[in-house]
Amino acid sequence: MLINQIPYCYHPSTIILLDDDVHFLKSLALQLSACSSCLPYQNPFEALEFIRKYQVEPFTDRCIIHNSAIAQDEPELKIDLRQIYKELFNPHRFSEITVALVDYSMPGMNGVEFCRQIKNRDIKKIMLTGEADAAIAVQAFNEGVIDKFIMKGASDMIEEVNKAIYEMQLKYYLDLSRVLTVALENNQAFAPSFLNDPEFSQLFYKIIEQNKIVEFYLLENTGNFLLMDAKGKISWLVVCDEAQMKLFYEFAKSEHEQEPVEDSDKIVSSIAKRQKIPFFFLERSYDIPVYEWEPYLHPATEVQTKVRKYYYALIKGQSVYPLDNQQILPFSQYGIKQNSAK
Repeated sequence: MLINQIPYCYHPSTIILLDDDVHFLKSLALQLSACSSCLPYQNPFEALEFIRKYQVEPFTDRCIIHNSAIAQDEPELKIDLRQIYKELFNPHRFSEITVALVDYSMPGMNGVEFCRQIKNRDIKKIMLTGEADAAIAVQAFNEGVIDKFIMKGASDMIEEVNKAIYEMQLKYYLDLSRVLTVALENNQAFAPSFLNDPEFSQLFYKIIEQNKIVEFYLLENTGNFLLMDAKGKISWLVVCDEAQMKLFYEFAKSEHEQEPVEDSDKIVSSIAKRQKIPFFFLERSYDIPVYEWEPYLHPATEVQTKVRKYYYALIKGQSVYPLDNQQILPFSQYGIKQNSAK
């Protein structure tokens, strides 16, 4: 995979499929990744009308707070990254359209003309084309009309389509994430460095693949993620750089010196040796005395990239971090709910 960055959030989304061949359309829909929902269309004009009426409130809207009464020393916008993970409680999140997969050769309107008509700049566009129309696809790509093209009929077409869809979905959320990155910088705050570290990004996506994660959400700008698989099983990825570990150590050491307790001495030592990483999901948990940190400490794995050294922990099945799973619709249940609603 060529993506060397990590977006602030990602979840399965809806793909528009457009091809005038109904048999090919049905076959393609059945072979797409199980982590996408799709809307098939045979008629390009009907698909365009749907996109024209389509409205979405991206997760960024809930993170950016516009000040109604702005003091001279206050920024115009405030950023609350703690709103990102709350997308988990949005049952409509999977209906967000991120990609249009379009055949080039169609009666009435070809694929390039169709893509030109899409006014929503966030939607990524992939075009299927034959050998005879390859030059047209290259030109459309160079002009920015489409984001990718794939040769139709190739032996590995389905594999390439699934890879391209996932890549374009990630790019969709990366583009949205950049809006928050700019807003953070305008507020003299910064996103975690590992989000733009190519080596750590590859490690991140490897963890995602190995644990069958289909959704992930940045929890705060220090750099921790909430992860969830298609069945709704939640885990957490905690990431700290050396500076953050030092801050944890200095804070724990100071608290221990003020209130010396044997348990806190062991905790301070495990952080000093970089053996454990503290993680507190709720903000109020930061008020917990150091000698009670043990349930919130997790074995640290060190990784050195060309950019810097990181420590991370993958946490599974920790009930110490409360989250109301009953209020969350996992992706495996989304199709069932959609079908029952029809």
